[in-house]
Amino acid sequence: MINKKCIIAILLTAVLLMPASAQISRTYSRSANVAEATDSSISLWPATGAAYMGLRHVISFGNFKTSRVHASTNETVVMSVSLNRGAKFRFKQLLGDMAIKVKARQDLNIDDIAKFVKVIGNHNNLDKGLDYTATIDDPVEGVWTMAMNTSFSDEDFDCGFIYHENTDMQYLIRGRNYSNSLDVMLMRANFYYNIYDGDTLVASVNSDGKGWAWIDTTLAPERQIVLAAAISSMLMLKWNVN
Repeated sequence: MINKKCIIAILLTAVLLMPASAQISRTYSRSANVAEATDSSISLWPATGAAYMGLRHVISFGNFKTSRVHASTNETVVMSVSLNRGAKFRFKQLLGDMAIKVKARQDLNIDDIAKFVKVIGNHNNLDKGLDYTATIDDPVEGVWTMAMNTSFSDEDFDCGFIYHENTDMQYLIRGRNYSNSLDVMLMRANFYYNIYDGDTLVASVNSDGKGWAWIDTTLAPERQIVLAAAISSMLMLKWNVN
């Protein structure tokens, strides 16, 4: 049996091993199903299937859903603290009769980062580190790539892009991870991210609770499904193996 002193020592060690930025408690509220970080006129749809989804679950929001998600993870844990966690996800994003293939991955290597820097340039917080990517294979428009970092931050920042490899088309991702120390200990990802086309908000995601999402449905369906694939990939950051 582990005594109380042992348990307290483990918890104190866990807190000390966390990044300093992860120990800052942050308050977050949502009113009338509207994310604090988005335009007040935007109502997000509830998402299902992302929170602690385990293996092969379906994520859905609005008229969008995924196929069953094939997921795997490699994780290093010391004294209940996750020090290195890499997850891979593979699924199809669906909208009506449309379907596109998506692969997402955490913990990028040097070659991955070099590729993204070459395409989008070494600017807009790339020095903070890209740690999450998704490749979206659209049979109509070709390959899109999402590259972003999920750093802890007290303020929103430009943290990623969704770009088309054969054109100059690019969306900006802005937001932040607002997880507190308990969230980190329990390997929960709390975040909100907005996606912009220039200055126009076109999509939003919020991991609060079971997750929330919104996409501008006035866009062409082939563009909506690309944004949905990116949002589904972000919601998979809530994934956990229990």
